[in-house]
Amino acid sequence: MRTCKFLYGEDTDSDRSPNRYLPADQVNFANVVSARITLQARSPSDNLTLTSRTYSFDNQSVTDRRMARTFTTTVGVRNRLP
Repeated sequence: MRTCKFLYGEDTDSDRSPNRYLPADQVNFANVVSARITLQARSPSDNLTLTSRTYSFDNQSVTDRRMARTFTTTVGVRNRLP
């Protein structure tokens, strides 16, 4: 399971604000104004919680007894935002 995801904010209407977030292979980098980074931290052991829990990341669902937390941040590309 992948634990880090990068998406790029593409400005499609020239207002210097992202209209959509896409992976690198689907974006026109000339129109990128921001980047969104998502990271999921999971415990290495699978027996830390009393009951199983289901969580998803990058369109994949996982059910286990790990402790997990997801962090997301969005940053602007210098000189591309108003």
